Amino acid sequence: MQHEWIVREIEDLMQAAQDCGLTALAEFLKEGRDLAMVEIANLGEDSPAR
Repeated sequence: MQHEWIVREIEDLMQAAQDCGLTALAEFLKEGRDLAMVEIANLGEDSPAR
């Protein structure tokens, strides 16, 4: 998946937020990760890499 790096970056931020005790931010980032995964799945393989 050519956009997989975006999901990994969000997961890194999510982990950092959890490590710092920022649970609300971590939850917000989890929702963002899930949204990113849905959007990436809907793009298809022919979308341009950025």
